Amino acid sequence: MTAAGRANPPASANAVGSPEELALRISLDNFEPVVAFATTLDETSSVLAFNDTIDSARRLLSWVSGLTVCNDVLPAQLSSFCGDALPVQTMAAAVRGDLAKCRPGDSVWALPPSGVLSPMPPSTPHSFGGFAVTAQDMCVAGQPEFLTYTLLDGGFAELQDRCGWATVPIAVLSTSQSASYTTVARKVVGTSSAVASILDVLNTWDTSIDRFVMLFNVGN
Repeated sequence: MTAAGRANPPASANAVGSPEELALRISLDNFEPVVAFATTLDETSSVLAFNDTIDSARRLLSWVSGLTVCNDVLPAQLSSFCGDALPVQTMAAAVRGDLAKCRPGDSVWALPPSGVLSPMPPSTPHSFGGFAVTAQDMCVAGQPEFLTYTLLDGGFAELQDRCGWATVPIAVLSTSQSASYTTVARKVVGTSSAVASILDVLNTWDTSIDRFVMLFNVGN
């Protein structure tokens, strides 16, 4: 295997970026070289991604199906994040039924560009305008091990909608805004970068707002 290498296509090959472009050529000892073209790699990548989507959908439906017999109700403390307190089995059945009708790229939840879910005061700030969640996002996040930022931001957008009617102005930060001055890619943000990020975040809101809600992820 030490003799294996990657070779660039010769100058006489098809134009760079064309579907017939030679992307990979591996030679091993005296065996016939193995080649792959750009179209082959693109198709392979698409097939692998599609297979991953199918696997995540199966895991989601398997997990949610088990929750359809759960009589528990979500804690009241989560009502501001998830809305009305419903039995777990009711929500699980709704999620399973709705996703069964969707294709991976279908939108299952979205905000209009204005960033509000219901009529609100014109001065209400927001940072979620146009945010959307697809069926594939649900499949990836709907596992027993973890919850992705996509679904968290959807919940924060809902929470921001409710905060818009509070007697005191409250801003809800997106997960990326919160991470920009805390931890990025498991690395703590340096002080100078954190201060700059905080100022950038504050500048997206009206100066009258001095109360903020954010996610702080401790130990993943």
